[in-house]
Amino acid sequence: MKKKLLSLVCALALTISLLPAAQALEGEGTRAAEALASLGLVTGTGASYPATQEQAAALLVRLLGAEKAAKADRRSCGWAGIPSWARSAVNYCAFHDLIDWSEYRAGGALDAELWCAMLQRALGCGSELGSSAARTALRIGLISRPLEGTLTRGDLFETALAALTYPVRDGGTLLDGLLAKELCTAAAVDALGLRRETLTATSPPFSALTFSRTRRPSRPMSRPPTPAPSSSRRTVLP
Repeated sequence: MKKKLLSLVCALALTISLLPAAQALEGEGTRAAEALASLGLVTGTGASYPATQEQAAALLVRLLGAEKAAKADRRSCGWAGIPSWARSAVNYCAFHDLIDWSEYRAGGALDAELWCAMLQRALGCGSELGSSAARTALRIGLISRPLEGTLTRGDLFETALAALTYPVRDGGTLLDGLLAKELCTAAAVDALGLRRETLTATSPPFSALTFSRTRRPSRPMSRPPTPAPSSSRRTVLP
């Protein structure tokens, strides 16, 4: 009886000790969602729910500044079960080799390997994925902590925000593209301090690059503007 009670106490203590870390990660996801919302890339800030492949496709298209082009493209990849709200985004990802038919599952949960592969393809380094896209993303500095299994929307938001200032293979960043297309404002970018982030390559060539994020000396970064209230489940929907 005493051993059983001791086991229960230990299990409870372990659960309680893990709560702060889990809450911290959710908080980071929420802050990333707020930052993306202030740039007009997402609506809502719910971070704890599982992310879906359709949400990933929709967000990636917005990071690329291609939402208008995706909606204007009438081609269909022919994949079954795509929700109507995500059809243009999934089609765009399919025709631009950001996701393969063998990877897509309608309504399926988003796993780390798929999302990291999609991000790296969008950045022009899809041929560098290796045996694990998630491990490669960590090695090159695209993500700051290991990711595996099913991702939450908080994970999706954190990695998307980081990808905005990561160097694209052909030059510049995704954020540069959004600014050039006037899809976000310089004021919003400056308020988040994103243009103060730089990436330093520590080893060539590109396939072996490892990047570290640093900040140029500047004024303290302000908290992103609080987005208008909306349903936390509609984080990627218009």
